[in-house]
Amino acid sequence: MSKIFVIAGLTCREAIRKLFFQIMLLVSLAMLALSLSLSDFDLSGAKDIFIQSFGFGIIYIFGTLMAVVVTAQTIGDEIEQRTYLTLLSKPVSPFHFVFGKFLGIAVLMLFFVLLLLIQTRFLMWMESAKLIKAGATTADFSDFWSVGFGQCIRIMTIVSITMFFASYSTSYVFTIVASVLFVSLGQIRSLMAQLAQEGENATAILSRYLLWLVPDLQRISDVPKLGYESVLYGMLTIIMFILLSCWSFSKRTV
Repeated sequence: MSKIFVIAGLTCREAIRKLFFQIMLLVSLAMLALSLSLSDFDLSGAKDIFIQSFGFGIIYIFGTLMAVVVTAQTIGDEIEQRTYLTLLSKPVSPFHFVFGKFLGIAVLMLFFVLLLLIQTRFLMWMESAKLIKAGATTADFSDFWSVGFGQCIRIMTIVSITMFFASYSTSYVFTIVASVLFVSLGQIRSLMAQLAQEGENATAILSRYLLWLVPDLQRISDVPKLGYESVLYGMLTIIMFILLSCWSFSKRTV
């Protein structure tokens, strides 16, 4: 276990120094801060609800981009510089290497999500306090943290998916494009399930095959509705892609 934690620590420090992560973090925080001003354009007048939706939207979009790009860069650097071969030639198994890398990136992404969740909740609290002072009613935000937890599981799943594509890729571009396409399919899996039932046309047949390959990312993030089922499904998906990444790295020689 010590090997995993050492690799995870080095990976986290390496990823946090990347310019892309730093820029995306600052842009995310700045855009979320602007939600106070943007909420003035919400015709419904429920500024606290607008801030919540805007905050989760920022986490969804920027979290996905950061999970894909940071993972692709981190694993890609190891492959490009051949440092992973040095690690695997020592008493470090592919599992130690892959799980250590995953853990390091996952911790960094969890920090990113938690930071934005805290900022979002603080801004919501400010607006709710204004509404209460004005004698207005506020919405029920009891599921806020469960939704946030679902986003954490979803982003960790994306990290594991990107790690799998990076494990046999030779370029950043392929890893990023393949991961984004795969994740996009995961977000519309429910639509593919509907298309798969529409007869025997090419779209329906293709959808049936894709349903066997693509995990349902909406199901993973829907913790408030599905509860432990959603978390279990997400964890099993993460484990599957980590094991696939271990197998891929064990077969890789260049």
